[in-house]
Amino acid sequence: MSELTEDPMRVLGKLPQLNILNLLARAYVGAEIRCLSGEFCELRVLKLWMLENLTQWTVRKGALPQLVELEIRGCDYLENVEGLKELPKLKELILTNMPQEFVADLREKLGQT
Repeated sequence: MSELTEDPMRVLGKLPQLNILNLLARAYVGAEIRCLSGEFCELRVLKLWMLENLTQWTVRKGALPQLVELEIRGCDYLENVEGLKELPKLKELILTNMPQEFVADLREKLGQT
């Protein structure tokens, strides 16, 4: 509940040994998260839970190359996620308590029915 207002990914993405990251309930109160190329080289698990103001998450090619598990939970205002197809090792995508429109849009973007 640190209520960071600036995107924490700029700093966290440079931590060389980080392999699990949980951004939970008011850890970040901004509207946008960006993961840029070359960031989070060892991250395997990412959880975004109850980030109340988050509306946009962007993943650029070359970011999160080792990510295998992603969970998005209770981010009610998250409308736009870009770049999930850029996650070559992603095996598990968990969406919990997310609006149906968001789930349907994400499935369409990922080519699932």
